[in-house]
Amino acid sequence: ANQAGYNYEHPMDIGDGNRSLTILQTGDTIKPPAVYYSGIHPDGIIPVGDTVTVTFQLDMRPAITAADPFVIGSDTLSLLLQDYTWLAKQGYTSENTGVKFSDPDGDSIYTASINIVGPSTYGVLYRARYSHVGGGGETEGGAAGDFHSYRSRFVRPLNSRTFPRHYTFPLDIWQVGTPMPDEVPPYSVLSGTPGVATAVPNSGANATQAVLNGFVNAHLNTGVAYFEWGATNAYGNQTANINFSSASNSVPIVMNATITGLTAGTAYHYRADALVGSAVTSGLDQTFQVVSDRWNILSLPYYPPNDTVAALYAGATNPTAYTYSSGYVPQTTVKPGAGYWLKFNGAEVIIISGSPVLTADIVVQQGWNMVGSISSDVAASTVTSVPPSLIQTPFYQYKAGYTPAPALHPGSGYWVKTSGAGRLVMSSISSSAPKVDAIDNRLDRLNAITITDAAGNAQTLYFGTGSEFSGALAAFELPPPPPPGVFDARFASGRMVDLAADGKNGSFPISVSSAAYPMTVAWNLKNSTVASLNIGGTVVAMTPKGHARVNANSSIAVDLSSKASLPTQYSLSQNYPNPFNPSTIIKFDLPVNGYVTLTVYNILGQPVVKLVDGIQAAGYKSVEFNAAALPSGVYFYRINAGAYTATKKLLLMK
Repeated sequence: ANQAGYNYEHPMDIGDGNRSLTILQTGDTIKPPAVYYSGIHPDGIIPVGDTVTVTFQLDMRPAITAADPFVIGSDTLSLLLQDYTWLAKQGYTSENTGVKFSDPDGDSIYTASINIVGPSTYGVLYRARYSHVGGGGETEGGAAGDFHSYRSRFVRPLNSRTFPRHYTFPLDIWQVGTPMPDEVPPYSVLSGTPGVATAVPNSGANATQAVLNGFVNAHLNTGVAYFEWGATNAYGNQTANINFSSASNSVPIVMNATITGLTAGTAYHYRADALVGSAVTSGLDQTFQVVSDRWNILSLPYYPPNDTVAALYAGATNPTAYTYSSGYVPQTTVKPGAGYWLKFNGAEVIIISGSPVLTADIVVQQGWNMVGSISSDVAASTVTSVPPSLIQTPFYQYKAGYTPAPALHPGSGYWVKTSGAGRLVMSSISSSAPKVDAIDNRLDRLNAITITDAAGNAQTLYFGTGSEFSGALAAFELPPPPPPGVFDARFASGRMVDLAADGKNGSFPISVSSAAYPMTVAWNLKNSTVASLNIGGTVVAMTPKGHARVNANSSIAVDLSSKASLPTQYSLSQNYPNPFNPSTIIKFDLPVNGYVTLTVYNILGQPVVKLVDGIQAAGYKSVEFNAAALPSGVYFYRINAGAYTATKKLLLMK
């Protein structure tokens, strides 16, 4: 229909929550991605699998006295719905739905109900028609095709944009003439979606920027439009303001803004706002997620109109996601509540849209499960289970390596191990960020070793003794290894924590897969721990803080020495045998790690050979001195270890 010189398109498929509007003006065409159509707001969609029952109320008293009156008791009053694409989705073949109004109370207020089955926008265009027995009757609204021949009504979401299961529209009054009443607010805010997102290297880390696009439709008002955004739905940041006036209300006010410094592996929220006087109206909550280069564990925080991997993650290397059920299972579609692996070639921004997931009731099996999150941050400690006490491990996230997650974020996926089958329950209590729980502080008392490969992937493991750790080690079992090609490092036990019994030595081999070499192994020892690193058969004494390089195909193990088995003081023993020809053994004791030199001198005091020169782990040590190339005679050997120095004589007889 034509209005005020503008041409309004017939609405598109509203199953995706979007409509379009073409405004023809002096030969120019402006076609924004989403706009009101007769007052129906695309703020969200009723989720897949949900059904909302809506009830229409119509006061028929004006029709009783009309020129062609409505006859109570004999005439049939029918519900007519518009938008044929929507009708087809809901199972109707025409605007005449076959749904009849009734007046059970006899007060001339007629009601009719229909079910709107998701996915669907929650707006409807409708009118009523009464038919006389024998033919004839009247239809509400103006002539066929007139813009205001149908009312527009939409179900108003409850708090946090949830949808009621039953909703009754406000009372309407029978009306033949135009215009029909619309539920159009005094001004409207419409959000677009993030535009082009470019990955930008920043000091070796993945930083990104995103361009936000959107527009505001002003209905005869003057005000200010802006975007607000944040890493949680608290919306802690705001973009520059754009002023709009009632003079420009016929054309959407286009908005765009570039935000920078985003972090890979993080989901961000944004929305468009309009400020008119002191009143603020917010548009649709939008989410975009910055995914890391290569592999990510993701989930759906919204019920999408299209749940295929190809549609949701067009930038993935292939349209296949991998869930877990006693092994990795390829999937071409995904659903909220599940976690899944996806691979990308480079960091990028993923647009997430649909109806928000405000609560999750996730079915889990005994053992390891990949789970998703909801549309807002959830503290890991607030996740409950049915039956109680199913959760055995922390929730693990993967960010170039496995780490415990204190909070579950929208769009991200997580591993968790359960003791049996049941359900995990999570919900959004408020729109503010949840309190972040501290990760188990028992790890702070343990020694830490971090394996970092040449691509920047890293995994931190912990080791110590039983007295430094309480509780079951099973709580620190790591999730199953990632898909092939994904970096992974763990103790051979499969845990991120390994312990030696008190008073006993311990050896903890480390398994590494899909690493880019060379790797760096860095450590931080606590409480005078005595340990060494065995790299491919080469023993490296571990000082309180240090690092070592690991080349390809080298085994790695941490050897922990019990304090009870260590010397209590420095000592240098007499060589044996003595006299000797040509070899002898020299023993020395080190109570702590430290830099040690052991040098052999001739009778003139000149150094002949340096047997030890470097960091040594504490313990009982021995070294062989082969003097095959030296003449017979008296020699001396001296040790320097910290403040300790000792010298002894030996005799070479050939």
